[in-house]
Amino acid sequence: MTGQDKGGTQSLCHSLRSQAHAPVCQRLPADPVDQQVGAAFFDALAPAALDLYAPALAQRQQPQAERDRAQRSSVQRLA
Repeated sequence: MTGQDKGGTQSLCHSLRSQAHAPVCQRLPADPVDQQVGAAFFDALAPAALDLYAPALAQRQQPQAERDRAQRSSVQRLA
């Protein structure tokens, strides 16, 4: 299969053409295929992304919590 942009994006099966000089055996519009492949990719990726989200968020919030604690401590010392 190869891609072709002329006349709209298409996937072309041309193995018979290259082996036996026959016409292109199949043409598929690429946009619906690309949309389905993209959706399947993100569906498969979603659980892994959710598993990583909570630890990443906690790690990102930790420095902010430390800065907040240091600021409260400074304010208490000044009072």
